[in-house]
Amino acid sequence: MRKLEDLKSSLLKDEVDKFYVFYGDDFGIRKHYIEKLGSYFSQVTYLNSWTDIKDMISVKSLFNIRQLILVYDDTDFAKQDVGVIKSFIDSINNEWYCCVFIYDDVDFIKSSLYKNFDAFVTEFPAVQTNVAEEFVESVLNIPDNYKNELAVNCNNLYNNILLEADKIKNYADALNISQQQAYEDLMLKNQLLIHQVDFECDDFMNAVVTGNYKVLAYWCDVVTQYEEYDMFFYSITRMFNDFLICGLVKKYGEYDGSSRAYNYGLPWGRAKLLRTFNLPFDADYYFDSAFKVAEIDELVKSGRILKQNIINYFIINVI
Repeated sequence: MRKLEDLKSSLLKDEVDKFYVFYGDDFGIRKHYIEKLGSYFSQVTYLNSWTDIKDMISVKSLFNIRQLILVYDDTDFAKQDVGVIKSFIDSINNEWYCCVFIYDDVDFIKSSLYKNFDAFVTEFPAVQTNVAEEFVESVLNIPDNYKNELAVNCNNLYNNILLEADKIKNYADALNISQQQAYEDLMLKNQLLIHQVDFECDDFMNAVVTGNYKVLAYWCDVVTQYEEYDMFFYSITRMFNDFLICGLVKKYGEYDGSSRAYNYGLPWGRAKLLRTFNLPFDADYYFDSAFKVAEIDELVKSGRILKQNIINYFIINVI
């Protein structure tokens, strides 16, 4: 894999190769590198496939023009045999052409191109939050806590940050207010990106069955803040299963208990994992918790508990 730092270093030294492969989530940073490559050539050409490039470079012209050639999501090329890809790369005349193949398809990492020619491949992933905050700082004048919030809500992606920054600046200019005020107004109006955190039942139950209650405050916040009430309710059966597995493991031991769980039709994957945990409670606690969880389903369906109150009921009555 050609690291992003190595790509940056080579371009800063004006060292341009004839073949690149770019992929990853951060379109904004990727765009900057493509623009930098374009600055070394007289023309930027967009083509549909590698066969179009073959046809173009095979034709001799009296007036050759140095060209940066961009090809997006050519999955056919990515799946070619190693020999075909190597032959194609070798055929590119470095004096006149630079070819950049760009992939957004997540299945690209399964391709022959990715697996066998990783020296040409550069990933553009989301950056760390502290770096994303620096991106925000470079384009907006807002307090530090808002910088962090905006970076996280943009999934630390530079392209998203630029789009949100444009929205905030345009709003501020239109109303003649500060960028901070514009940010606050747009947040109140739900017109900025919000990073959605999904409820993960397995992570939640890993904390519950091991008595790691410090984590529960986080999951309570996730369920209430992002209104994941339905997801929590739909996970009741999985919670019931986990409590039963833990009860069997505590009563019959790691291997016999997990085997019994499997024979009872409980999920084997969870049984294999939960049996490795340090389970601090006795078997009756886990069986009793399973019974209480089973009651929740009937209480919700009969209208005696609102879905919005399920997690609070769980915390108070189950654990």
